[in-house]
Amino acid sequence: MILVARNRSARVTKTALKTASGMILAGMLFTAPAALADPVKFDIPPQNLATALNAFANQAHIQVTVAPGLETRQSAGVSGTLEPADALRQLIGPQLSAEFIDPTTVVIKMPDKSSAAGPRPAAVRQEDGEIAEVVVTARRREEKVQSIPLAVTVFNQTAIEKHQIKEIRDLVRYVPSIGAQSNQSDANAPFSNILRLRGLPGTEIYFAEVPLGNADYQIGTGLQHGLSDGNLYDLEDVEIVKGPQGTLFGKNSVGGLISIQPKKPTNQFEGYFRTTFGNYGNKENEFAVNIPIVEDKLLVRAAGQMQQRDGYTQNLLTGKDLDNKDYYAWRIGVTLKPTDDFQNYLLYDGYWQHTNGTGTIVSFINPGFQFAPGVTLGPTPNSYAFYPDLIKNFNKQRAAGVRAVVGDDLQGIGKDYFYGFTDIATWDISESLTLKNIAAARVYKQLATDDMSPIGNHILYLGIPGNNQQWSNNEAQYTEEIQLHGK
Repeated sequence: MILVARNRSARVTKTALKTASGMILAGMLFTAPAALADPVKFDIPPQNLATALNAFANQAHIQVTVAPGLETRQSAGVSGTLEPADALRQLIGPQLSAEFIDPTTVVIKMPDKSSAAGPRPAAVRQEDGEIAEVVVTARRREEKVQSIPLAVTVFNQTAIEKHQIKEIRDLVRYVPSIGAQSNQSDANAPFSNILRLRGLPGTEIYFAEVPLGNADYQIGTGLQHGLSDGNLYDLEDVEIVKGPQGTLFGKNSVGGLISIQPKKPTNQFEGYFRTTFGNYGNKENEFAVNIPIVEDKLLVRAAGQMQQRDGYTQNLLTGKDLDNKDYYAWRIGVTLKPTDDFQNYLLYDGYWQHTNGTGTIVSFINPGFQFAPGVTLGPTPNSYAFYPDLIKNFNKQRAAGVRAVVGDDLQGIGKDYFYGFTDIATWDISESLTLKNIAAARVYKQLATDDMSPIGNHILYLGIPGNNQQWSNNEAQYTEEIQLHGK
């Protein structure tokens, strides 16, 4: 994982163009520009290294990049008026090295014992320990991550697999300032603003440069296209861009942006197949195949993922296994290059899931709750009760524990079917001017299966059936964007 933080007010002065010679201090490789000699007041308490370096970047107006595997270390913090180079030494400790690759960009990594100290090209350390460039599209064009004035966290496919990131919400464990909420206050409301960056609502999810959009999501299943399983496979990377991105990605990206980039077809004939087995009848399969039909002209890549797993919560009334998994995801990409200055990338992707939803356990009841004079929730003296067996079934639920549900569910089986087409056409008009058109259409279809009664929507009930099932109206969206880039 690569973490980059930078303050937009960072400036490069004439003195910043000079670079001091490398030197060894306390066993740590450190190379710093002479411009960092101006003292800065720092106030960074001991904390996670990634968070501490974010604070350092904001206070020193310097972009900081952390090599994979180091972001979870602890920092001793720093306080007082110090030169940025000295403050950075205290933050990272003697076991890590800090190397400036340009006047306002520093890379934090393990010391390179095989070479002397000195500036390197714009690069970051990858999972295999080698130095390689990281290219992102955080500003709607391909750029090196070190050269953009944004706070960006990037996960390549290797990092995603290493950290067992199965869905977008798993990023909470590794990305500072991102939060995810998987439940809702109103059973009829969509899962809106489920992701937050820097505590702000409005975090857009883009797939292949197109927003995934929003839809109403089945209560209990906890599924949302782009957030659930079946998205993070065979990828170039996942980019998390923090802060408002309305200029390039629309007004809904107030908190930030998560961009998922699938792997595009290449000129190599290659592929892979991976299978996993586990308890509860778990079966997971993933594959990808890349076929260059006509080298440099017509390239095709197909990939897919599926998982089936029995649930670990049983409904004692219906016999269903809740908290199960059953989904299929697929994508096919075709790149056409009829000429050297024009190429077209067409992508078809889809997702289908079929689950029983999650187990809903009643933990508290108030039998005397009054809906109207003489009308209560449970049996009380001289009143009409909606649920006469409420107390008896509640005691059964407490005896059954948290892995069994007594009574009917709040939701029946949940089905989701999403698919979309994306077309990205790029024309290099000249060496310094590129025209790019992005067109996409997406369709969402879901089987809504929850209790429609005025009570059932807000009170967890026991032993009272009444679920209704209906396919929701298709929610469709069309996106088209024309970009003109100068070099």
